[in-house]
Amino acid sequence: MANFNGARATPLGIFSKVGSFQEKRLKAQYLKELITVKNQELAKKLCESLAAFANIMLQGAIPQEIADKLHGGNLFAFRKKDSGIRPIVVGTSLRRLASRIASFRSGHLNNELRPFHLVFATKGGVEAAVHGARYFLETATTSDKPQVFLKLDAKNAFNSLDRNYIMKATAEHLPAYNKYVCRVAVTQCYGAPTILMHGKYRVSSQAGIQQGDPLGPLLYCLATIGPHKYLRSKLKESFLNDDALGGDPDDVFDDRSTTGSLRTTWAHVKYRKM
Repeated sequence: MANFNGARATPLGIFSKVGSFQEKRLKAQYLKELITVKNQELAKKLCESLAAFANIMLQGAIPQEIADKLHGGNLFAFRKKDSGIRPIVVGTSLRRLASRIASFRSGHLNNELRPFHLVFATKGGVEAAVHGARYFLETATTSDKPQVFLKLDAKNAFNSLDRNYIMKATAEHLPAYNKYVCRVAVTQCYGAPTILMHGKYRVSSQAGIQQGDPLGPLLYCLATIGPHKYLRSKLKESFLNDDALGGDPDDVFDDRSTTGSLRTTWAHVKYRKM
């Protein structure tokens, strides 16, 4: 059950500034300011009400009449360096709060994701991946056997991920939040299409993970971790949609086929050799 006593240290207290882009009615910043007012009795009542509502959301008990709006969000399009478009969804404050609670409570899953996935609940994950790759490249030059390094980039992976993978992974690894993430009968996070607003336009979100969802990185890792447990390469690292493989050429080639066949079910894979 969610409990916001001492809310400065809770998921509500660490909302990112992305909230400034979100809906005008209930920004995360408003909630943060309200729970830190001098009147502690009012702040406590608000925290209790937020906790109760978050628990209703996490149980997947939101009625259909408001579910599609509550689990939707505002859609923003940012231009990439290659002139492509990166769609970012800023969900409602209450959905982001519930998702952050679910993510906050699921930190124990990092043990299942390591050492391959280094993004979820892994402090210094980027640095660890960089140092691991650098160490492999330095030692590969002195190896008696041929060594190869391969970088794989799954293009547009977050937005193209088949939600069947998400639902399967959630049922297996996050059963406590299965109804919140995947309940099909009522629009929840990913069990049914949600409505995204882009100015005056309404967009139906039917595939992929919302970029901006606090629970998104964990769901992506869980949905793609399965075959990675059987990789044979000496070096095998992943930071979301970027994979790095290194080792014996035959092992790397076989592992490329494994990861490539998985990723190409929803995304185009780009290869880089070194």
